Amino acid sequence: MTDDMNCKKATRLLLEAEDRELSVAELDQLDYHLAECLCCQNMKAQFSFLKRALDRYGKVGPPT
Repeated sequence: MTDDMNCKKATRLLLEAEDRELSVAELDQLDYHLAECLCCQNMKAQFSFLKRALDRYGKVGPPT
């Protein structure tokens, strides 16, 4: 498999995955890139943390 994925494309796909279902080809390329790239693994973890925090904030509102 040729990896034409780079960090910029991987970040874009990580963000787009929140709004739409990625194609099988996109998922394959992203997974292949994530397996090798520690920076993008960290970015994915940060996005996940932020999503959970925002979901929690939306349920309970701001601290009083």
